[in-house]
This record gives sequence, structure tokens and C-alpha cells, in this order.
Amino acid sequence: MKSILIDEFWSEIPQYNKISVLDICCGKGGDINKWLKQNIGTYVGVDLAEKSVLAAKERYTEATKRNKFPPKAIFMVNDVGDSNNFMLDKLDTKIHFDMVSC
Repeated sequence: MKSILIDEFWSEIPQYNKISVLDICCGKGGDINKWLKQNIGTYVGVDLAEKSVLAAKERYTEATKRNKFPPKAIFMVNDVGDSNNFMLDKLDTKIHFDMVSC
């Protein structure tokens, strides 16, 4: 279902745009290949579980091995439900997100 939704969203975007994606509760990165298929510009994956974030990083690395210009990827361990711990304040740069998935 998520692949269909992502494909539908992408059909509305000009092909030259490099979209920034925020994947909240990214888990082990099960959606990373769905996003990479869309030729995104930046992927930010956030999850509360450190082991899951490490697995997501590994999945990203494996998926982009043969890609000369992989999208920028940032992985964070963070509790997005904690209003006192705003994760966007922890990013090195201010990123405008075109798509948020949870």
C-alpha cells in the first residue's frame, strides 16, 4: 500500500525536483528502497530504537552500493513523541521536508 501511495505522490512532482523525505519511526528501514526508487535528494530516518536505526543504516548502505550519487541520508535515534526533545533542532542543517512518512 505504501509503495502505491509513494508512486502516486511522485507522479505529481516534476522529475527534476530532488525531494527531501522525513521518515518518522523508520524502524529497520523497510521503506528505504521505496524512497530510493523515486530518486530522492535527502532521506532522514528517525526511530526510538537504536538497533533499528543501525539496521536502517545498513539497509541504506547495501541499497546504495552501486549508486554513484546516492541521496544524502541522515539517521537519528530520537523519541519523536517527546515534546521536550525536538529532533529537528539536532540536525546540522535546516532541511525543508517535502514529504513526511510515519
